[in-house]
Amino acid sequence: MEQKKTRQNLLLFIATAILLIFGIIFWILYSRQQKHKKQSEFTQIKLEEANKRLEVEKLQRAAELKAIRAQLNPHFIFNLLNSVQEFVILGEKQKVNKALTGIANLMRMTLQHSEMEFITLRDELALIRLYLDAEKLRFEERLNYEINLDEELEDEFIKIPPMLLQPYVENSVKHGLMHKLENGTVKISAIVLPNDSLEIVIEDD
Repeated sequence: MEQKKTRQNLLLFIATAILLIFGIIFWILYSRQQKHKKQSEFTQIKLEEANKRLEVEKLQRAAELKAIRAQLNPHFIFNLLNSVQEFVILGEKQKVNKALTGIANLMRMTLQHSEMEFITLRDELALIRLYLDAEKLRFEERLNYEINLDEELEDEFIKIPPMLLQPYVENSVKHGLMHKLENGTVKISAIVLPNDSLEIVIEDD
């Protein structure tokens, strides 16, 4: 009888120990699962915050680019109109027609580009040529320009944000050449680097 009771106590102990071990294993697995869940939720929150920041930065950059595209330096337009007025007074009808045509084409292209997120490099350079040709009406021989493209460069397929280069070209004219007494040149060059990236250099003398 005593031996049977001892065996029952032993079996009860073993059963209790097994249940305790299973309980500990379950608790460890559950704790790990909860920890992983919290880490996953924390990571998800961080990703959402990062995505929100990127979206805000993207919207901010888009707004800045849109502001740049939507405006053409008013001083530049006023100066061109003053030049047109001078041409009219001097009776230079050919220059008047050329200036007005250039202004109209420049404004039309600027407005067209302002509605786009990206344009081809060829279109951007066409805008820059219009701008520089219009400035040449004011400065005549004092302003010259060169646009040199790498032979491997396919400018009709390369996409860039509109009005990305024009402000730099305008700064070269305004701050680099405007106050020079002798002739000056704005040079724009675009080359394909060995890593297949594009390098565009705008310089004045």
